[in-house]
Amino acid sequence: MKREESPPSSVLTLPAEASPELRAFDRATGQANASPLPPVGGADGDLAVGAIDPLIDQVDNLHAFARTGLVGNTVGAAVIVALYVHAVPVLTMVAWATLFGAALVLRAVLTVTYLRRWRGSSTLLRSWRNRYLTGVLATGALWGISVWLFYPYGGNLERIALLLTVYSFCISAVPALATQFGAFVAFVALTFVPMILRIALLPEHDGWTLAAILFLIFGITVMLGRSYQRSFARVVALKQRGLQLLAQLQVEKAAADQARREAETANRAKTQFFAAASHDLRQPLHALGLFAEALRHRIGTDTEVAHLGNSINSSVGALEGLFSELLDITKIDTGGVEPHPENFSVDAMFARLKLHFEPTAFEKGLALRFHGAKHFGYADPLLLDRVVRNLLSNAIRYTNDGGVVVAARQRGDKLRFEVWDTGLGIRPHEQDRIFEEFYQVSTDAPPLDPTQRKGLGLGLAIVRRLARVLDAPL
Repeated sequence: MKREESPPSSVLTLPAEASPELRAFDRATGQANASPLPPVGGADGDLAVGAIDPLIDQVDNLHAFARTGLVGNTVGAAVIVALYVHAVPVLTMVAWATLFGAALVLRAVLTVTYLRRWRGSSTLLRSWRNRYLTGVLATGALWGISVWLFYPYGGNLERIALLLTVYSFCISAVPALATQFGAFVAFVALTFVPMILRIALLPEHDGWTLAAILFLIFGITVMLGRSYQRSFARVVALKQRGLQLLAQLQVEKAAADQARREAETANRAKTQFFAAASHDLRQPLHALGLFAEALRHRIGTDTEVAHLGNSINSSVGALEGLFSELLDITKIDTGGVEPHPENFSVDAMFARLKLHFEPTAFEKGLALRFHGAKHFGYADPLLLDRVVRNLLSNAIRYTNDGGVVVAARQRGDKLRFEVWDTGLGIRPHEQDRIFEEFYQVSTDAPPLDPTQRKGLGLGLAIVRRLARVLDAPL
């Protein structure tokens, strides 16, 4: 016998006592495990890659800042009017304020119309963009004109406030307008050029110095806009790439789902065929066995004919066993086997196993022992009995000397069944394949029992399916 420290041949873990859930069954590793995206694109989950247009993001970005820009321009204009209302001629102030208000109203109407209407094709998007940029450039020109008209009239406080107000709108235009870099440069130029010229042309000794500083600030602002425009372009490119990958993934997923459905259909057809064939063929086989048995009784003492009759009976028995196991597999695959868990006594199950397998083990000179009969579990006792029975049968069949131990051990809230044997073992690369249908372990060793019929390679396949029915991965 192997020592208790070596890993068991088979392990089955179930809940102890009356736990309402079944536990994991792990044969391949010799351990037990206890275990009890929204569509993208359209309504149908499809995504047309060709419809991805960076212009959509650019125009959306323009209008995303529209509300903030309108509010900011209104507040800025109100501040300038409040500062210069008593210093600037009334006609000049009224004319500038009227034109500025008209430009803001135009921008507001364009934004509201754009957000409420379908943007349509790229041609229409360009039209929306050009209309909006026209309003923005008009606003920029009016800010530059305000410096040209108002700067000579105010004192130092008014002049500083005017320059800071105008420049703040140039800086705020970087995230709002830099995605359209040409329009951004035009906006900054329309704002800065009148400011620089007016300050340079004033007969003040420091006018040229201030104009040079403003020209440097103009260049820095343009550079900031260029940097933002490049960053935004990279973000849009990454978004496009992500959408393309998503569309490709959806296409591949649809193809995989279709292939899976076809495979499931083919598997159901195969299962139904095996079920029908197994059922229909078992009837003539059973009749053939009856005829062979009747023939054996009628031939009397003719040894040779009796041997042939026994051979026929053995062959019929093998075929009936094959069809019986095929029918069991088809029943499980078609959902014809459902678990009915209940409390059960391990002692009662071990008693049945001992009664059935002890004579076979005795004939082979093997010691068959059971441990842990005092425990109770919660599972379908019939399915569990069949799983352990098959594993125990394999252990006895492929063990020539030594013995076999079946144990039930408490591990926390789990009850773990183990089957130990001193047989030849299974090569590591074959331990996953032994649960496939009709797969039999290859070995160069002679048969352990020449009188014993070789298995069909379906027992462990059935065990794996029953373990899945018990929600116990094998």
